[in-house]
Amino acid sequence: MENIKLDFEQARAKHLLFKSRLRSILFGLEIDQASVLSHFECAVGKWIYGHALETYGHIPEMHELEKVHADIHTSARELVSLYQSGEVDTARNGLVKMENIADDLVSLLSVIEQKVRECDNPLTVLAENISFEEFEQLLKSNVELDKKIKLQVAETSKMEERFLLIAKATQDAVWDWDLETNSLWWNDGFKELFGYKTVEAGVESWYNRLHPDDKEKVLEGIHKIIDNGDSKWEDEYRFLKADGSYAYVFDRGYAIHKNGKPYRMVGSMVDFTERKKNEDSLKRAYEDLELKVKFRNMELERTVKEYAEKITMLEKKLGTLSVGN
Repeated sequence: MENIKLDFEQARAKHLLFKSRLRSILFGLEIDQASVLSHFECAVGKWIYGHALETYGHIPEMHELEKVHADIHTSARELVSLYQSGEVDTARNGLVKMENIADDLVSLLSVIEQKVRECDNPLTVLAENISFEEFEQLLKSNVELDKKIKLQVAETSKMEERFLLIAKATQDAVWDWDLETNSLWWNDGFKELFGYKTVEAGVESWYNRLHPDDKEKVLEGIHKIIDNGDSKWEDEYRFLKADGSYAYVFDRGYAIHKNGKPYRMVGSMVDFTERKKNEDSLKRAYEDLELKVKFRNMELERTVKEYAEKITMLEKKLGTLSVGN
């Protein structure tokens, strides 16, 4: 009976480890994805097809467990695919559905274990030759990892919630660029500032609206920051609006790093078109004033020269008269 308990506790621990790995992927941790994507490669799959299906196959729930396990990995592949395509929130929200399916597998393990115990001559083949004490330590480690990742999920969710609240409160166009999937998210301020009713999800929504005369400079600058592993970027340029005109914007972004490499950038765009127009008007007024002053100085110089010439002529005439007398 001790071997039966150990065998099924190992299966539960392996299932817990699978859930922890899936969460790790959806929250950006670098781990091997093979055991999450394939129901044959994961530890529970190896337990099922290594000996459990053969040993406990006479119990109907064992075949139901095999199906539920395959369904779990189908859902896991869908969540990972959503995450990789930039639909991060949708993928993480899908963990709730995953937990419900996972609970079914745990329940089936308990049912199968109980029926095995009720058999007259139960036969158990352990997948791993480890002591019960070693296994309990493994189980404890998995439980601690599960708690740690759940805490990370909660903290990350709070951070994301704060970010979304700020994005809603500001009048700026706030953006979030996933450098790994090349997807780009905009807040509602983007539509309000530039007059768009809809906007594409990809980074093309930004690339394609840069003014042709500014595009090369802007892209060269931001990619230099990314390639060099720096954190801060800012630039001023013209950005296409829905009505076909261009707004003057000040754009600032911050890179978020993972393992020393930027994997995400967040930032905001401020429309300073009116200020730019005022500055241009002042500049033109100043230039007009400079030109007027220049012409006025030229007129004064010409007048002074004419008076100087007249004075010289008068002095010559006066000199001639003096000599004659």
